[in-house]
Amino acid sequence: MSLSGPLAARCPGRTGRAMAELAAHGLVPDRCPTTWADDGRTAGPREARAAALTAAFRDSEVRAVVGTVGGSGARDVVAHLDPAELAAHPTALMGYSDLGSILLWLHEHTGLTTFYGPAALPQFGEAGGCDPYTWRHAWSVLADDPSGGPAPVELAPAGYVVVEYREWDVADDVARRPLAWAGRRAWRTGSATAPVVAANIATLAGDLRAGIVPRSWAGRAVFLEESDTARWEDFCAHLDVIERANLLDGAACVVFGVFPHLVTGQWQEEQVRDRLSRTVRGCAGPVVSGVEFGHTDPMVTLPLGATAEIRAVAGEEPRLWLTARTAGGRHG
Repeated sequence: MSLSGPLAARCPGRTGRAMAELAAHGLVPDRCPTTWADDGRTAGPREARAAALTAAFRDSEVRAVVGTVGGSGARDVVAHLDPAELAAHPTALMGYSDLGSILLWLHEHTGLTTFYGPAALPQFGEAGGCDPYTWRHAWSVLADDPSGGPAPVELAPAGYVVVEYREWDVADDVARRPLAWAGRRAWRTGSATAPVVAANIATLAGDLRAGIVPRSWAGRAVFLEESDTARWEDFCAHLDVIERANLLDGAACVVFGVFPHLVTGQWQEEQVRDRLSRTVRGCAGPVVSGVEFGHTDPMVTLPLGATAEIRAVAGEEPRLWLTARTAGGRHG
C-alpha cells in the first residue's frame, strides 16, 4: 500500500518483483489501489489513502499492511483516520521513513503495535530478493507464536552494510554488493529495559511541528535514524526541533541507526557524535549508535510498544534484545 510517495506506480518492475518476493516467502500479496496512484507528489489524495488504509484494517483477510516506499505526504493522512475505528480492527502496519508519521500516531493513539521495518520496494524489491537478515528479523516479530508469546529476539549485528545505489527500474536488476561493517558503538554506557518508540529524525521533526506526537518520551527506549539523502544542515535543523521540544528528557535510552554518510565518509563519527550529544543530554540511560534499522540495508524490525533491553558496556559491542511484544493485531 502506498501511503505517501508514488514511486510504486512509477517503478512497476520493482513493484512486481517485491510482490513476487513476498509470495516466495509463502505470503499472499494483494495490491491496494493506491499502489498505482500518482498525482505528481503523492500516491493520490490524502482522503483516498486514508480510506484505503481503513478498508485494509476492516478486511478480516488482511493480516498486515506493508508500505511500498516512503516519500512525503503520510502525515497528511492522519487527519482523515479514526483511531477508534482502526483500534477496533487491529492489523499490523509496517514500513519506515515518511510512513513513520502514521506508525507513531497509530501506536500513540490506539496502543496498537506498529512495525518500523522494511518496505516493499526498497527491501523486498531488491534484485536477488530480500536480504536474509532483514527477512529473518521482520518475520521474527511479525509472526504469532502459538505457544502464547514470542521468545526474546536478539538484535544481533549484521556485520555488513549495503550502500550501493542503483536507479529503480533502470539499473536495479543486479544485486548490490555488501561491505564489511562493524559500526555499533556505545556512546554512553549503561543498561535499560523500556518500551520501544522509533522514528526518522526528519519525519519526527515535521511531526513535532504539526503537533501529532507526544510532548515526552520519558521512560521509552528511543530509536532514531536518518535518511541516506539528508544534508548536514537539514539534519542539524531537524535535531534543533527535537531538542526544543525536550522530547527525549527522561528517555530510558537512545539508540541511533546506521548513518550511511559515515559509511561513505561524507560525515565523520566525531562530528556526528558531537552534534548528537546535545540531543541526548536529557536521556537518563545508555546511548548507542550504529544499529541496523531505518535507512540502511540490511535492517531489523522494531515493534513500537515492544519491550527492548539494551546493554552498553565499556570496551564491548552493545547488545540489544526485544524481550516482549504487545498485541498488534492479525499478523500471524
